[in-house]
Amino acid sequence: MKGIDDLPEELLVMIFKNVESPDRLKCKEVSTQWFRILMEEKCFSMDRHICLKQCVMDRNKPPMSIFMNSTYAYERVTFSYGLTYGNVGDYLDFIKKLGQNVKHVKIVYELPKLFEFLLEEMQLVESMTFQLSTETGLFKFSSTLKSVKGQVLKNLKLIQFDKVSVFEFGEYVKNLGYGIGQLDNFSVYQFGQSVKVIRKMIPINTRIMISAMTILVNDWFIEPFSALTVAFVDSVHIEHLNIVFSSGSDTSQQMENLINVPKLSCEYLTMVFGYHEAPFELIKIFLEKNSQIKNVKVKCENAPPDIQIPQITDLELVELKTPVFCLGQFENLSRLSFQDRHDQCYFGHDLITVKNQKIKSLDLGLRSIECIDCIETTIKSFPGLQSITASIKVKDITIIERMLQTWTELTDFNVKVHSKTNIELMPPIFNELPKNTNMKKFSLAYDEGVRLPNNIFENIVQVFPNVEHLTLDYIKAIESSYSLVSALIPGLQHLKILVLKSSLCFTPLQTTDIELTKRHLIQHGYELNDDFSWNDKKLLKYLEK
Repeated sequence: MKGIDDLPEELLVMIFKNVESPDRLKCKEVSTQWFRILMEEKCFSMDRHICLKQCVMDRNKPPMSIFMNSTYAYERVTFSYGLTYGNVGDYLDFIKKLGQNVKHVKIVYELPKLFEFLLEEMQLVESMTFQLSTETGLFKFSSTLKSVKGQVLKNLKLIQFDKVSVFEFGEYVKNLGYGIGQLDNFSVYQFGQSVKVIRKMIPINTRIMISAMTILVNDWFIEPFSALTVAFVDSVHIEHLNIVFSSGSDTSQQMENLINVPKLSCEYLTMVFGYHEAPFELIKIFLEKNSQIKNVKVKCENAPPDIQIPQITDLELVELKTPVFCLGQFENLSRLSFQDRHDQCYFGHDLITVKNQKIKSLDLGLRSIECIDCIETTIKSFPGLQSITASIKVKDITIIERMLQTWTELTDFNVKVHSKTNIELMPPIFNELPKNTNMKKFSLAYDEGVRLPNNIFENIVQVFPNVEHLTLDYIKAIESSYSLVSALIPGLQHLKILVLKSSLCFTPLQTTDIELTKRHLIQHGYELNDDFSWNDKKLLKYLEK
Protein backbone atom coordinates (compact mmCIF):
# COMPACT_ATOMS: atom_id res chain seq x y z
CA MET A 1 0.00 0.00 0.00
CA LYS A 2 1.43 3.34 -1.05
CA GLY A 3 1.83 6.20 1.42
CA ILE A 4 2.78 9.87 1.45
CA ASP A 5 6.47 9.05 0.94
CA ASP A 6 5.59 7.66 -2.50
CA LEU A 7 4.39 11.05 -3.73
CA PRO A 8 6.62 12.85 -6.26
CA GLU A 9 9.03 15.27 -4.57
CA GLU A 10 7.56 18.16 -6.55
CA LEU A 11 4.19 17.49 -4.92
CA LEU A 12 5.76 17.23 -1.45
CA VAL A 13 7.36 20.64 -2.00
CA MET A 14 3.94 22.08 -2.87
CA ILE A 15 2.49 20.56 0.32
CA PHE A 16 5.32 21.92 2.50
CA LYS A 17 4.80 25.41 1.08
CA ASN A 18 1.37 25.41 2.70
CA VAL A 19 2.78 24.43 6.10
CA GLU A 20 3.86 27.07 8.64
CA SER A 21 7.61 27.40 9.25
CA PRO A 22 7.57 26.04 12.86
CA ASP A 23 5.70 22.96 11.66
CA ARG A 24 8.13 22.46 8.76
CA LEU A 25 10.92 22.26 11.31
CA LYS A 26 9.09 19.35 12.93
CA CYS A 27 8.58 17.74 9.52
CA LYS A 28 12.36 17.49 9.15
CA GLU A 29 12.34 14.84 11.87
CA VAL A 30 9.87 12.55 10.04
CA SER A 31 12.25 10.99 7.52
CA THR A 32 15.57 11.50 5.76
CA GLN A 33 13.68 12.28 2.54
CA TRP A 34 11.68 15.08 4.14
CA PHE A 35 14.81 16.41 5.85
CA ARG A 36 16.68 16.54 2.53
CA ILE A 37 13.83 18.25 0.69
CA LEU A 38 13.36 20.89 3.38
CA MET A 39 17.09 21.56 3.60
CA GLU A 40 17.90 21.63 -0.10
CA GLU A 41 14.95 23.42 -1.68
CA LYS A 42 15.71 27.13 -2.04
CA CYS A 43 12.14 28.15 -1.17
CA PHE A 44 12.72 26.83 2.38
CA SER A 45 16.07 28.54 2.90
CA MET A 46 14.68 30.74 5.71
CA ASP A 47 14.02 27.59 7.74
CA ARG A 48 17.71 26.79 7.90
CA HIS A 49 18.59 28.23 11.27
CA ILE A 50 21.47 27.87 13.76
CA CYS A 51 20.91 28.82 17.41
CA LEU A 52 24.13 29.20 19.42
CA LYS A 53 23.34 29.09 23.14
CA GLN A 54 25.50 27.81 26.01
CA CYS A 55 27.92 26.03 23.73
CA VAL A 56 31.69 25.87 23.15
CA MET A 57 33.10 26.37 19.66
CA ASP A 58 35.41 23.38 19.10
CA ARG A 59 35.92 21.98 15.57
CA ASN A 60 36.01 18.44 16.98
CA LYS A 61 32.71 18.68 18.89
CA PRO A 62 29.11 19.60 18.07
CA PRO A 63 27.74 22.01 17.08
CA MET A 64 30.84 23.25 15.26
CA SER A 65 31.94 19.82 13.99
CA ILE A 66 28.51 19.24 12.40
CA PHE A 67 28.35 22.70 10.86
CA MET A 68 31.86 22.67 9.41
CA ASN A 69 31.23 19.32 7.69
CA SER A 70 27.76 20.24 6.43
CA THR A 71 27.04 21.04 2.79
CA TYR A 72 23.90 23.01 3.64
CA ALA A 73 23.87 26.81 3.56
CA TYR A 74 22.41 28.41 6.68
CA GLU A 75 20.84 31.84 6.22
CA ARG A 76 19.67 32.51 9.79
CA VAL A 77 21.70 32.50 13.01
CA THR A 78 20.90 33.41 16.62
CA PHE A 79 23.72 34.28 19.02
CA SER A 80 22.54 33.86 22.61
CA TYR A 81 24.26 33.80 26.00
CA GLY A 82 26.91 31.29 27.05
CA LEU A 83 28.74 31.13 23.69
CA THR A 84 32.46 30.53 24.29
CA TYR A 85 35.48 29.03 22.56
CA GLY A 86 38.57 27.14 23.61
CA ASN A 87 40.66 28.00 20.58
CA VAL A 88 40.20 31.42 19.02
CA GLY A 89 41.22 30.00 15.63
CA ASP A 90 38.30 27.55 15.69
CA TYR A 91 35.87 30.34 16.49
CA LEU A 92 37.19 32.57 13.70
CA ASP A 93 36.94 29.72 11.16
CA PHE A 94 33.36 29.11 12.24
CA ILE A 95 32.47 32.80 11.77
CA LYS A 96 34.11 32.87 8.33
CA LYS A 97 32.11 29.92 7.04
CA LEU A 98 28.91 31.18 8.63
CA GLY A 99 29.43 34.55 6.95
CA GLN A 100 29.45 33.00 3.48
CA ASN A 101 25.66 32.48 3.51
CA VAL A 102 23.99 34.01 6.56
CA LYS A 103 21.51 36.80 5.81
CA HIS A 104 19.60 37.22 9.05
CA VAL A 105 21.28 37.64 12.46
CA LYS A 106 19.59 37.76 15.85
CA ILE A 107 21.57 38.63 18.98
CA VAL A 108 20.03 37.79 22.36
CA TYR A 109 21.11 38.82 25.87
CA GLU A 110 24.69 39.88 25.08
CA LEU A 111 26.94 40.70 22.13
CA PRO A 112 28.91 37.65 20.93
CA LYS A 113 32.65 37.57 21.46
CA LEU A 114 34.80 39.23 18.78
CA PHE A 115 31.72 41.00 17.51
CA GLU A 116 33.72 43.37 15.30
CA PHE A 117 35.21 40.40 13.41
CA LEU A 118 31.71 38.99 12.97
CA LEU A 119 30.54 42.25 11.40
CA GLU A 120 33.45 42.27 8.95
CA GLU A 121 32.84 38.70 7.80
CA MET A 122 29.06 38.75 7.41
CA GLN A 123 28.78 40.91 4.31
CA LEU A 124 25.59 39.24 3.03
CA VAL A 125 23.56 40.10 6.13
CA GLU A 126 20.24 41.79 5.30
CA SER A 127 18.76 42.11 8.79
CA MET A 128 20.07 42.29 12.37
CA THR A 129 17.91 42.10 15.49
CA PHE A 130 19.15 42.93 19.00
CA GLN A 131 17.40 41.65 22.14
CA LEU A 132 19.97 42.45 24.79
CA SER A 133 19.63 42.23 28.57
CA THR A 134 20.19 45.97 29.02
CA GLU A 135 18.52 48.89 27.30
CA THR A 136 21.71 50.28 25.74
CA GLY A 137 22.09 47.81 22.87
CA LEU A 138 22.07 50.62 20.33
CA PHE A 139 24.97 52.32 22.15
CA LYS A 140 27.00 49.08 22.36
CA PHE A 141 26.45 48.32 18.69
CA SER A 142 27.58 51.80 17.64
CA SER A 143 30.68 51.52 19.86
CA THR A 144 31.65 48.31 18.08
CA LEU A 145 31.12 49.90 14.67
CA LYS A 146 33.66 52.59 15.58
CA SER A 147 36.39 49.94 15.83
CA VAL A 148 35.62 48.47 12.40
CA LYS A 149 37.62 49.76 9.41
CA GLY A 150 35.56 50.85 6.41
CA GLN A 151 31.89 50.30 5.74
CA VAL A 152 30.45 46.95 6.80
CA LEU A 153 27.13 45.21 6.32
CA LYS A 154 26.82 46.58 2.79
CA ASN A 155 23.63 44.59 2.10
CA LEU A 156 21.94 45.52 5.36
CA LYS A 157 18.29 46.51 4.88
CA LEU A 158 16.99 46.44 8.45
CA ILE A 159 18.47 46.80 11.93
CA GLN A 160 16.14 46.48 14.90
CA PHE A 161 16.65 47.06 18.65
CA ASP A 162 14.06 45.66 21.00
CA LYS A 163 14.37 48.37 23.66
CA VAL A 164 16.15 51.68 24.18
CA SER A 165 15.88 53.89 27.28
CA VAL A 166 16.97 57.51 27.26
CA PHE A 167 17.47 59.17 30.65
CA GLU A 168 19.66 61.50 32.61
CA PHE A 169 20.48 60.85 36.26
CA GLY A 170 20.71 57.10 35.71
CA GLU A 171 21.20 56.14 39.36
CA TYR A 172 18.36 58.47 40.37
CA VAL A 173 16.04 56.83 37.84
CA LYS A 174 16.73 53.34 39.16
CA ASN A 175 15.16 54.28 42.49
CA LEU A 176 11.99 55.86 41.12
CA GLY A 177 10.12 52.57 40.93
CA TYR A 178 8.66 52.86 37.43
CA GLY A 179 9.32 49.19 36.67
CA ILE A 180 11.48 50.08 33.69
CA GLY A 181 13.98 47.33 34.37
CA GLN A 182 17.74 47.34 34.43
CA LEU A 183 18.95 50.77 33.36
CA ASP A 184 22.24 52.24 32.28
CA ASN A 185 22.85 55.97 32.01
CA PHE A 186 22.06 56.33 28.31
CA SER A 187 21.82 60.08 27.84
CA VAL A 188 20.27 62.07 25.02
CA TYR A 189 23.78 62.97 23.85
CA GLN A 190 24.84 59.30 23.74
CA PHE A 191 21.68 58.38 21.86
CA GLY A 192 22.30 61.08 19.25
CA GLN A 193 25.95 60.15 18.80
CA SER A 194 25.12 56.43 18.54
CA VAL A 195 22.54 57.03 15.81
CA LYS A 196 24.97 59.21 13.84
CA VAL A 197 27.71 56.54 14.01
CA ILE A 198 25.32 53.83 12.82
CA ARG A 199 24.02 55.99 9.99
CA LYS A 200 27.58 56.69 8.87
CA MET A 201 28.76 53.07 8.93
CA ILE A 202 25.83 51.25 7.30
CA PRO A 203 24.09 51.75 3.92
CA ILE A 204 22.07 54.94 3.75
CA ASN A 205 18.82 53.15 2.87
CA THR A 206 18.97 50.79 5.85
CA ARG A 207 15.89 51.03 8.05
CA ILE A 208 16.62 51.55 11.74
CA MET A 209 13.81 50.40 14.05
CA ILE A 210 13.35 50.51 17.82
CA SER A 211 10.64 48.18 19.14
CA ALA A 212 10.20 50.06 22.43
CA MET A 213 11.76 53.37 23.45
CA THR A 214 11.32 54.89 26.90
CA ILE A 215 12.02 58.53 27.76
CA LEU A 216 11.90 59.76 31.34
CA VAL A 217 10.80 63.38 31.66
CA ASN A 218 11.58 65.50 34.69
CA ASP A 219 12.30 69.16 35.32
CA TRP A 220 16.05 68.49 35.66
CA PHE A 221 16.25 66.79 32.28
CA ILE A 222 17.37 69.50 29.84
CA GLU A 223 15.61 69.13 26.47
CA PRO A 224 14.23 65.65 27.23
CA PHE A 225 12.59 65.33 23.82
CA SER A 226 15.67 66.15 21.74
CA ALA A 227 16.14 62.37 21.38
CA LEU A 228 12.88 62.32 19.43
CA THR A 229 14.19 65.09 17.19
CA VAL A 230 17.31 62.98 16.51
CA ALA A 231 15.10 59.98 15.69
CA PHE A 232 13.02 62.10 13.29
CA VAL A 233 16.02 63.66 11.51
CA ASP A 234 17.89 60.35 11.12
CA SER A 235 14.78 58.36 10.13
CA VAL A 236 14.69 56.06 13.15
CA HIS A 237 11.31 54.33 13.29
CA ILE A 238 9.94 53.71 16.80
CA GLU A 239 7.19 51.12 17.12
CA HIS A 240 6.21 51.81 20.73
CA LEU A 241 7.20 55.05 22.48
CA ASN A 242 6.84 55.30 26.28
CA ILE A 243 7.01 58.78 27.79
CA VAL A 244 7.20 58.68 31.60
CA PHE A 245 6.62 61.95 33.45
CA SER A 246 8.38 61.69 36.79
CA SER A 247 6.75 62.65 40.07
CA GLY A 248 6.84 66.38 40.73
CA SER A 249 7.53 67.45 37.16
CA ASP A 250 5.56 70.24 35.51
CA THR A 251 3.53 68.08 33.15
CA SER A 252 1.83 71.00 31.40
CA GLN A 253 5.15 72.64 30.59
CA GLN A 254 6.65 69.33 29.45
CA MET A 255 3.63 68.64 27.22
CA GLU A 256 4.07 72.05 25.60
CA ASN A 257 7.71 71.12 24.93
CA LEU A 258 6.57 67.83 23.41
CA ILE A 259 4.14 69.65 21.11
CA ASN A 260 7.11 71.51 19.58
CA VAL A 261 8.92 68.28 18.63
CA PRO A 262 8.78 67.35 14.90
CA LYS A 263 6.28 64.68 13.94
CA LEU A 264 6.93 61.39 15.69
CA SER A 265 7.62 58.21 13.79
CA CYS A 266 5.89 55.67 16.03
CA GLU A 267 2.88 53.38 15.89
CA TYR A 268 1.99 53.13 19.58
CA LEU A 269 2.38 55.77 22.30
CA THR A 270 2.13 55.38 26.08
CA MET A 271 2.06 58.49 28.26
CA VAL A 272 2.55 57.73 31.95
CA PHE A 273 1.63 60.58 34.29
CA GLY A 274 1.53 58.23 37.26
CA TYR A 275 0.09 59.69 40.44
CA HIS A 276 -0.70 63.13 39.07
CA GLU A 277 -3.09 64.65 36.60
CA ALA A 278 -2.76 64.47 32.84
CA PRO A 279 -3.26 67.71 30.85
CA PHE A 280 -5.79 66.25 28.42
CA GLU A 281 -6.26 69.56 26.57
CA LEU A 282 -2.55 69.64 25.67
CA ILE A 283 -2.58 65.90 24.87
CA LYS A 284 -5.36 66.61 22.37
CA ILE A 285 -3.27 69.32 20.65
CA PHE A 286 -0.22 67.05 20.52
CA LEU A 287 -2.17 64.14 19.02
CA GLU A 288 -3.88 66.35 16.45
CA LYS A 289 -0.41 67.32 15.25
CA ASN A 290 0.64 63.65 15.21
CA SER A 291 -2.45 62.18 13.58
CA GLN A 292 -0.38 59.25 12.25
CA ILE A 293 -0.32 57.77 15.79
CA LYS A 294 -3.43 55.60 16.00
CA ASN A 295 -3.03 53.84 19.36
CA VAL A 296 -2.40 55.85 22.53
CA LYS A 297 -2.44 54.77 26.17
CA VAL A 298 -2.71 57.33 28.98
CA LYS A 299 -2.05 56.48 32.63
CA CYS A 300 -3.02 59.18 35.14
CA GLU A 301 -5.02 59.89 38.31
CA ASN A 302 -7.65 62.32 37.00
CA ALA A 303 -10.94 61.65 35.31
CA PRO A 304 -10.78 62.85 31.70
CA PRO A 305 -12.77 65.96 30.70
CA ASP A 306 -15.47 65.87 28.05
CA ILE A 307 -13.25 66.55 25.03
CA GLN A 308 -12.88 64.41 21.92
CA ILE A 309 -9.56 62.51 21.71
CA PRO A 310 -10.18 59.67 19.24
CA GLN A 311 -6.59 58.35 19.30
CA ILE A 312 -6.74 57.24 22.95
CA THR A 313 -7.48 53.51 22.87
CA ASP A 314 -6.24 52.55 26.37
CA LEU A 315 -6.94 54.44 29.60
CA GLU A 316 -5.52 53.46 33.01
CA LEU A 317 -6.70 55.45 36.03
CA VAL A 318 -4.58 55.40 39.20
CA GLU A 319 -5.96 56.29 42.65
CA LEU A 320 -8.86 58.09 41.02
CA LYS A 321 -10.20 60.84 43.29
CA THR A 322 -13.20 61.91 41.19
CA PRO A 323 -15.92 59.88 39.46
CA VAL A 324 -15.88 59.06 35.76
CA PHE A 325 -19.38 59.69 34.47
CA CYS A 326 -18.88 59.23 30.76
CA LEU A 327 -16.21 57.97 28.36
CA GLY A 328 -18.15 58.71 25.19
CA GLN A 329 -15.56 61.28 24.12
CA PHE A 330 -13.08 58.44 23.50
CA GLU A 331 -14.76 56.97 20.46
CA ASN A 332 -12.01 54.36 19.92
CA LEU A 333 -11.34 53.45 23.56
CA SER A 334 -10.96 49.65 23.70
CA ARG A 335 -9.34 49.09 27.12
CA LEU A 336 -10.16 50.63 30.50
CA SER A 337 -8.34 49.74 33.72
CA PHE A 338 -8.05 50.95 37.30
CA GLN A 339 -5.27 50.76 39.88
CA ASP A 340 -6.83 51.63 43.20
CA ARG A 341 -8.85 50.25 46.07
CA HIS A 342 -12.26 51.40 47.30
CA ASP A 343 -14.01 49.59 50.11
CA GLN A 344 -17.35 51.30 49.59
CA CYS A 345 -19.89 50.51 46.90
CA TYR A 346 -18.42 52.88 44.32
CA PHE A 347 -17.80 51.55 40.86
CA GLY A 348 -21.06 50.95 39.06
CA HIS A 349 -22.95 53.92 40.48
CA ASP A 350 -20.69 56.67 39.22
CA LEU A 351 -18.95 55.22 36.20
CA ILE A 352 -20.35 54.92 32.73
CA THR A 353 -23.82 56.26 32.05
CA VAL A 354 -23.67 55.80 28.28
CA LYS A 355 -23.08 52.52 26.47
CA ASN A 356 -19.55 52.15 25.16
CA GLN A 357 -19.71 49.41 22.55
CA LYS A 358 -16.02 49.63 21.61
CA ILE A 359 -14.51 48.90 25.04
CA LYS A 360 -13.39 45.27 24.79
CA SER A 361 -11.21 44.97 27.91
CA LEU A 362 -12.12 46.05 31.46
CA ASP A 363 -9.71 45.63 34.38
CA LEU A 364 -11.05 46.88 37.71
CA GLY A 365 -7.89 46.02 39.64
CA LEU A 366 -8.62 46.15 43.38
CA ARG A 367 -11.90 48.01 42.90
CA SER A 368 -14.83 45.92 44.06
CA ILE A 369 -18.27 45.58 42.54
CA GLU A 370 -20.33 45.39 45.71
CA CYS A 371 -23.99 45.24 44.76
CA ILE A 372 -26.33 43.97 42.06
CA ASP A 373 -26.92 47.51 40.77
CA CYS A 374 -23.17 47.92 40.19
CA ILE A 375 -22.99 44.72 38.19
CA GLU A 376 -26.09 45.52 36.16
CA THR A 377 -24.70 48.97 35.32
CA THR A 378 -21.39 47.42 34.28
CA ILE A 379 -23.09 44.85 32.07
CA LYS A 380 -25.23 47.50 30.37
CA SER A 381 -22.31 49.90 29.94
CA PHE A 382 -19.98 47.43 28.22
CA PRO A 383 -22.15 45.16 26.06
CA GLY A 384 -19.31 44.13 23.74
CA LEU A 385 -16.80 43.15 26.42
CA GLN A 386 -14.25 40.45 25.54
CA SER A 387 -12.00 40.56 28.63
CA ILE A 388 -12.94 41.19 32.26
CA THR A 389 -10.79 41.23 35.41
CA ALA A 390 -12.78 42.05 38.53
CA SER A 391 -13.38 41.49 42.22
CA ILE A 392 -16.99 40.98 43.30
CA LYS A 393 -18.51 41.32 46.77
CA VAL A 394 -22.13 40.20 46.66
CA LYS A 395 -24.46 37.79 48.41
CA ASP A 396 -26.08 36.58 45.21
CA ILE A 397 -23.19 34.66 43.68
CA THR A 398 -25.34 33.58 40.69
CA ILE A 399 -24.34 36.95 39.26
CA ILE A 400 -21.35 35.10 37.74
CA GLU A 401 -23.81 33.19 35.60
CA ARG A 402 -25.50 36.47 34.64
CA MET A 403 -22.19 37.94 33.49
CA LEU A 404 -21.31 34.88 31.42
CA GLN A 405 -24.76 34.77 29.84
CA THR A 406 -24.63 38.45 28.83
CA TRP A 407 -21.05 38.79 27.63
CA THR A 408 -21.19 36.14 24.94
CA GLU A 409 -18.02 37.42 23.19
CA LEU A 410 -15.74 36.92 26.20
CA THR A 411 -12.29 35.48 25.50
CA ASP A 412 -10.74 36.21 28.92
CA PHE A 413 -12.67 35.93 32.21
CA ASN A 414 -10.76 36.55 35.46
CA VAL A 415 -13.00 37.09 38.49
CA LYS A 416 -12.56 36.68 42.24
CA VAL A 417 -15.67 36.36 44.40
CA HIS A 418 -15.65 37.75 47.95
CA SER A 419 -18.87 36.16 49.09
CA LYS A 420 -20.73 37.68 52.04
CA THR A 421 -22.16 34.26 52.81
CA ASN A 422 -20.33 31.01 53.44
CA ILE A 423 -20.45 28.89 50.29
CA GLU A 424 -19.67 25.22 50.76
CA LEU A 425 -20.26 24.06 47.18
CA MET A 426 -19.57 26.05 44.02
CA PRO A 427 -22.92 27.04 42.47
CA PRO A 428 -23.93 25.26 39.26
CA ILE A 429 -23.05 28.31 37.17
CA PHE A 430 -22.25 26.30 34.02
CA ASN A 431 -25.50 24.34 33.78
CA GLU A 432 -27.58 26.85 31.82
CA LEU A 433 -24.87 28.73 29.94
CA PRO A 434 -24.80 28.88 26.13
CA LYS A 435 -21.72 27.55 24.39
CA ASN A 436 -18.92 30.13 24.10
CA THR A 437 -16.37 29.10 21.48
CA ASN A 438 -14.44 32.38 21.94
CA MET A 439 -13.33 31.76 25.54
CA LYS A 440 -9.55 31.19 25.70
CA LYS A 441 -8.72 31.96 29.32
CA PHE A 442 -11.04 31.30 32.26
CA SER A 443 -10.09 31.99 35.88
CA LEU A 444 -12.47 31.90 38.86
CA ALA A 445 -11.68 32.19 42.58
CA TYR A 446 -13.75 32.14 45.80
CA ASP A 447 -12.00 33.79 48.73
CA GLU A 448 -13.50 31.51 51.41
CA GLY A 449 -12.87 28.33 49.45
CA VAL A 450 -15.39 25.99 47.85
CA ARG A 451 -15.82 22.36 46.93
CA LEU A 452 -16.22 21.59 43.24
CA PRO A 453 -19.45 19.98 42.00
CA ASN A 454 -18.96 16.48 40.57
CA ASN A 455 -20.00 17.48 37.06
CA ILE A 456 -18.22 20.83 36.84
CA PHE A 457 -15.56 19.72 34.36
CA GLU A 458 -18.00 17.97 32.07
CA ASN A 459 -19.95 21.23 31.96
CA ILE A 460 -16.83 23.29 31.25
CA VAL A 461 -16.05 21.05 28.28
CA GLN A 462 -19.55 21.70 26.93
CA VAL A 463 -19.60 25.47 27.54
CA PHE A 464 -15.96 26.45 26.74
CA PRO A 465 -14.75 23.84 24.21
CA ASN A 466 -11.84 26.01 22.97
CA VAL A 467 -10.45 27.18 26.33
CA GLU A 468 -6.63 27.18 26.49
CA HIS A 469 -5.97 28.31 30.08
CA LEU A 470 -8.21 27.15 32.94
CA THR A 471 -7.70 28.25 36.58
CA LEU A 472 -9.89 27.46 39.60
CA ASP A 473 -8.65 28.93 42.89
CA TYR A 474 -9.34 28.34 46.58
CA ILE A 475 -10.54 24.76 46.22
CA LYS A 476 -11.21 23.00 49.50
CA ALA A 477 -10.69 19.39 48.49
CA ILE A 478 -10.09 17.05 45.59
CA GLU A 479 -10.46 13.29 45.89
CA SER A 480 -8.96 12.15 42.60
CA SER A 481 -6.81 14.04 40.12
CA TYR A 482 -7.28 11.32 37.51
CA SER A 483 -11.08 11.59 37.43
CA LEU A 484 -10.72 15.36 37.23
CA VAL A 485 -8.22 15.40 34.36
CA SER A 486 -9.86 12.60 32.40
CA ALA A 487 -13.10 14.60 32.45
CA LEU A 488 -11.31 17.49 30.73
CA ILE A 489 -9.02 15.64 28.36
CA PRO A 490 -9.39 14.88 25.51
CA GLY A 491 -12.62 16.92 25.57
CA LEU A 492 -10.74 20.25 25.61
CA GLN A 493 -8.64 19.87 22.48
CA HIS A 494 -6.90 23.26 22.88
CA LEU A 495 -6.17 23.18 26.63
CA LYS A 496 -2.54 24.11 27.37
CA ILE A 497 -2.54 25.16 31.02
CA LEU A 498 -4.61 23.81 33.89
CA VAL A 499 -4.14 25.30 37.37
CA LEU A 500 -6.01 24.27 40.48
CA LYS A 501 -5.05 26.09 43.65
CA SER A 502 -5.88 25.79 47.31
CA SER A 503 -5.16 27.98 50.32
CA LEU A 504 -6.11 25.12 52.60
CA CYS A 505 -4.32 21.94 53.59
CA PHE A 506 -5.93 18.72 52.44
CA THR A 507 -5.27 14.99 52.48
CA PRO A 508 -2.50 14.14 50.00
CA LEU A 509 -3.60 12.17 46.97
CA GLN A 510 -2.58 8.59 46.41
CA THR A 511 0.63 8.07 44.44
CA THR A 512 -1.18 5.68 42.10
CA ASP A 513 -3.74 8.38 41.35
CA ILE A 514 -1.03 10.88 40.42
CA GLU A 515 0.71 8.33 38.19
CA LEU A 516 -2.54 7.58 36.39
CA THR A 517 -2.97 11.32 35.85
CA LYS A 518 0.51 11.69 34.38
CA ARG A 519 0.01 8.68 32.12
CA HIS A 520 -3.30 10.07 30.86
CA LEU A 521 -1.69 13.44 30.02
CA ILE A 522 1.23 11.86 28.20
CA GLN A 523 -1.09 9.60 26.18
CA HIS A 524 -2.89 12.69 24.91
CA GLY A 525 0.24 14.51 23.77
CA TYR A 526 1.21 16.60 26.82
CA GLU A 527 4.82 17.00 27.91
CA LEU A 528 5.14 17.13 31.70
CA ASN A 529 7.90 19.28 33.15
CA ASP A 530 8.92 20.76 36.47
CA ASP A 531 5.70 22.78 36.58
CA PHE A 532 3.72 19.58 37.10
CA SER A 533 3.24 19.44 40.86
CA TRP A 534 0.84 18.43 43.59
CA ASN A 535 1.17 20.05 46.98
CA ASP A 536 -0.81 22.08 49.48
CA LYS A 537 -0.70 25.29 47.40
CA LYS A 538 -0.69 24.47 43.72
CA LEU A 539 -2.55 21.31 42.90
CA LEU A 540 -1.83 20.76 39.26
CA LYS A 541 -0.22 22.57 36.40
CA TYR A 542 0.91 21.23 33.07
CA LEU A 543 2.22 23.13 30.08
CA GLU A 544 2.24 22.89 26.31
CA LYS A 545 0.80 20.17 24.23
